[in-house]
Amino acid sequence: MSSGSSVAGCIGFVLIKVVKGKSREIHTLMWVVAVLFVLYFALGPVKSLLGL
Repeated sequence: MSSGSSVAGCIGFVLIKVVKGKSREIHTLMWVVAVLFVLYFALGPVKSLLGL
């Protein structure tokens, strides 16, 4: 349970900073981690939609 909330927090932090126009304040590593998490969790639904 705690790992799920940390993933959501990581992605949420980046999204909130971007929406507020403060994307320059986000460290490069945080960008990479957030994008990798989004890709990881989006892969399953995309595969099921494509029938893979």
